[in-house]
Amino acid sequence: MQTKKYLNIKYEKEYLEIAEQIKNRPVANIEMHTIGFFLLTVINRAMVTSMGIETLLRVENYECALPLLRVLMDCGIQIKTATMVDNKDEYYSSFGDAKTKRGKRPLGEGAVVKSLDEDKWATKAYDLYKFLCKFVHLSRYHAKLLLSSDLSRPVPVGRLALKEDKKFAAEIEQCYDEVSMLLIGIFEYYIEKLWDIESHIQKKPSDVNI
Repeated sequence: MQTKKYLNIKYEKEYLEIAEQIKNRPVANIEMHTIGFFLLTVINRAMVTSMGIETLLRVENYECALPLLRVLMDCGIQIKTATMVDNKDEYYSSFGDAKTKRGKRPLGEGAVVKSLDEDKWATKAYDLYKFLCKFVHLSRYHAKLLLSSDLSRPVPVGRLALKEDKKFAAEIEQCYDEVSMLLIGIFEYYIEKLWDIESHIQKKPSDVNI
């Protein structure tokens, strides 16, 4: 399996090192091959999404960078979800299209992100998730950013407005670093759980702590 190289992104070295670790693991069965393919696909998505984010940040297009930051965080959510679902083999092979259930309850994204903080290694992952979710769909939050609560101002059309707020622009640049480091941390913290042979045995609902 090949990994795309030379995207010239900020965290390329870290992503490629994780990819090499995955590629160098012995593949004893089809299940391990599927896991490796799943993980490398997530890494590739993270890298090309990061390239898009950095391109937008360079031209100060924060309006479009914000939704992509949420997409980047989704890469980490997919990895963490894989450690929590009952039927892991189905989840790996379907790339997240399988029903994500833990025991008798559906496993929502919010619960997955909260579990990052509950594992005591991440800090404020859920706060970051809630912040970025505001930018996926058009909402009143977008208007608040553009108008700064001044309804007498006309809505800016055909220009990048968010770059005029230097404080907010700096926060978005920092947000990119925070999401990237969170994603890299997710890989480093949970990768052994994904390769744990016992984790591929589907647990009965009664065996799962909810």
